[in-house]
Parts: sequence; C-alpha cells; structure tokens
Amino acid sequence: MRENKAQLHVLEAVVAVAIVFLALMFVYQQATAPSVSSTYPSSQLKSLCDDALFALWSTPTEDRSYGNCLLAKLVFTNDKEGFVENMSGLLPENVFYNVWIYDGVNRSLWYPKDEPLTPIGSVVVAHQLVSNSTQILVVEMEAWEV
Repeated sequence: MRENKAQLHVLEAVVAVAIVFLALMFVYQQATAPSVSSTYPSSQLKSLCDDALFALWSTPTEDRSYGNCLLAKLVFTNDKEGFVENMSGLLPENVFYNVWIYDGVNRSLWYPKDEPLTPIGSVVVAHQLVSNSTQILVVEMEAWEV
C-alpha cells in the first residue's frame, strides 16, 4: 500500500512540474516581442500609397501644364527628384518603393534610375493614371515597409 502512495506522489510531482513548465513557456511567449514588427498592416500601407499618388495627381501645377496635374508633370518631364521630394512629405521614412511606368505595351522602371530596390517583406502596389495631350500612362508604385 505504501508503494502505491509513493508512486502516486511521484506522479503528482511530475504533473506539477509539467504544469509549471507549461505556464512558464506561456508567459515567456507572451513577453517575447515578435521578430518582425510592422507599423502598418498591408491594407493600411496600400491605402497610404494610393493616397500619396492621388495627392500628387490632384495637386495642381503652377503653370497649369500637363492637365493641371503635378504627378503627370513629374512623370512626363522625368523629374524624379521632384517626385521623391513630394513623396517624402507623404510617406513615412521607413517606406521604400520602386516606381514603374506602363504605356500599354512596355513596363519600365522609372525610379530609382538604374535598377529596382529589392523589396523586403510584403509588397503592396498602388496605381495612378496620368496623361498629356498624346499619351496615357499608368504609374505603378510597389512599396514595402522596413
């Protein structure tokens, strides 16, 4: 009979240690920060990029050229510095992007100049149409957060 009680006490001790161990693991997982933290979920980042392109599209130009659309003027005059300057006021510093121009046949990198930046993590894509008197182009911005 004593042997049965001894075995029961050993079993109770093993169960108690297992419960304590599981509780400590749970607390540790709750206290540990995730390895990748993101300020914006993908849907919010996409909305932010759409809004930034739309803001440039709806900003009038001083000389009323290019359909009175700043984005069209920046694209058709190849003013990449002006584009980046305007985007820096619309997007946070931790958002990086490539800008592609699609003319209906060809898709070409517009910004950065030589080769696209390598995206890290999830990528969102925002689009905006621009036009002048002879062309309609699609401005495609793929963006990600670092």
